[in-house]
Amino acid sequence: STPLYSSAASDVYKRQISNFGFAQPSIAWEKTFGGSNAEQGQFIKATPDGGFIAGSYSYSSDGDVLVNYGGSDWWITKHDSDGNIEWQNNLGGGIQDFPQSIEITPDGGYIVIGSTLSTVQPSGNVGGTTYGSWDVWVIKLDITGSVEWEKNYGGSGTDYGFDIKNVEGIGGYMFVAHSTSNDFDINDNDGDQDIWVVFISETGAILSEKTHGGSEFENAEKIIGLDNGFFLIAGTTASNDGDISVSKGGADFWIFEVSLQADLLWEKTFGGSGSDLLKDCILTNDGGFLLVGGSASSDFDVSGNLGSFDRWMIKLDANREKEWDQNFGNFSNNKFTDVVQTANGEYLVMDETYDISLIDGQGNEEWSWTYPLNYDDFNFFDLIGTDNGGFTAIGMAKVPLNVGFNLETLIVNFESIVPTSCPDDLNGFVTLGEFNGSKYFLSEGTSGAPAAQDVADANGGFLAVINSQEENDFIQQNISEMVYIGLNDFDSEGNLVWVNGDLLDFDNVNPCGFCNENSDEQDFVIIQPWDGCLLYTSDAADE
Repeated sequence: STPLYSSAASDVYKRQISNFGFAQPSIAWEKTFGGSNAEQGQFIKATPDGGFIAGSYSYSSDGDVLVNYGGSDWWITKHDSDGNIEWQNNLGGGIQDFPQSIEITPDGGYIVIGSTLSTVQPSGNVGGTTYGSWDVWVIKLDITGSVEWEKNYGGSGTDYGFDIKNVEGIGGYMFVAHSTSNDFDINDNDGDQDIWVVFISETGAILSEKTHGGSEFENAEKIIGLDNGFFLIAGTTASNDGDISVSKGGADFWIFEVSLQADLLWEKTFGGSGSDLLKDCILTNDGGFLLVGGSASSDFDVSGNLGSFDRWMIKLDANREKEWDQNFGNFSNNKFTDVVQTANGEYLVMDETYDISLIDGQGNEEWSWTYPLNYDDFNFFDLIGTDNGGFTAIGMAKVPLNVGFNLETLIVNFESIVPTSCPDDLNGFVTLGEFNGSKYFLSEGTSGAPAAQDVADANGGFLAVINSQEENDFIQQNISEMVYIGLNDFDSEGNLVWVNGDLLDFDNVNPCGFCNENSDEQDFVIIQPWDGCLLYTSDAADE
């Protein structure tokens, strides 16, 4: 086969195929909270009453904020389902205090973890022993937000608390931290910065503790409770020794399991020869795990690379073996930062540019959505799913004032993103059928490639993305003329990408030099019905 050059073929024989999926989000409400200084939302967690509890750091003592003890405090706020504050508590000392994570406790209260640089002050909440630089700080709150107890943990180095969980069955809690210390509460540091695993009683006494890592740095991001009563810890390692049995190179995603005595039971790395940084991990509905973050690799566990640092996710089965991975990129640096799974098995992910994307169960992007810039600047740091199929995100907004601006905690609630009702028939389209959970339509009219994508967008779909030979065969068997699919090198000449950002893992493209010879053209791809081959073509005649 040869590529098509004639305008007749381009105008007459190309059709677009669209498949329908999940609705993009719409904003139900958005609110900012704070005072005359700076606030930033750090975490959010759904509560049993249908509301949520949020944690910010705060420098204010006015506006929505009742008090400040010096520098930045933890600002814990309980909200109803409409975002209104029901109660609040500021926690801190005279210097700097930053909250990181929260867990709802069996008694209906809360256990909060973060870090403090503060020492005991006449006012504030920091009491007891402080150890050196930054300490891990854990506070137990009752159901109304009142402090039941608080405690510092660490050594003379730098210790940052990152996540905390209930220990079911025996009571108490376990937390993970980043630590450079090797004294006081910490008995054995393996190198530069380790992951410190600590089990504490219901009143905060240390029951067991261990550091895990190698001679370089390790970061912990997430704790996941397992069915066997133990815990999986997800983070990043740059080491190739100590507790790390296999290093792929650079920095790797690192997961490991610990016993109730904090002993390491098994561990495994995922990544390539470049730097791969994990930011979040979830237990999936099928008993496996999804790990998300960023990757500069294109080998070993990483199937490809679309830029200097891609958004990367890897799906593991229940045995911690790789099922699939997927890169998303556009020749710029970016990382996924948070992920939640929907009731339908899709994955809602957020990245460093604060785009929010919906990914299906095989790693294919359903849509990507950018929060409208309603403020001078903003960012998101955490998100949760809601009971109605939507989600809520927390972060920071740069709110303009009459003179200057102010940084405030931003909380945005989004409507349900459950699948839109896909019609059996669509005006102007022939229904081709269903494949792997999506419905496919063939337009009755003809158009150029950019217009074809516009028509697909207007009807809630996108030009077909082909990820397997089976999908390629399905489309081929249902067409009789050459039609457009969602593959082009519009953004970077010679670098074909799917319209939804998927990697070109399925390669059925008939090679030719035509697209690279026309750097001033927009080059697109069609599928031909007689053999299913994908062909380059120029769209210049349709412009």
